[in-house]
Amino acid sequence: MVKFKTTNKEQINQEFGGNPAQYTSLGLEGHNGIDYDLGWDYPIATDCDGFVYKVWRSEISPTNWQGIYILVPDGEDFVEVSYGHCLDLYVKEGDTVIEGQYIGSEGNRGYV
Repeated sequence: MVKFKTTNKEQINQEFGGNPAQYTSLGLEGHNGIDYDLGWDYPIATDCDGFVYKVWRSEISPTNWQGIYILVPDGEDFVEVSYGHCLDLYVKEGDTVIEGQYIGSEGNRGYV
């Protein structure tokens, strides 16, 4: 079973499913993650070993919507873990990452 760290995450800005009214006003169903606030340009480390299957870079808003999607083995299945709102990205699609590896840095803190 995949386990995620809860220490050294600084403060939680938004819990899983938090602020549903805010997202409804934007035409969205809700929030499906947990947002942590480490600090602008602070390095982000992975919680688990995995495979980077998608890296999304934004030409329009590089400090807001860039993200990294990692597949983490979980028995015979995989769990998708995404890291969003990145300022900088240190990995590319196809990379294998190990727990604790820096993969990017924190960017936008709008709704995060």
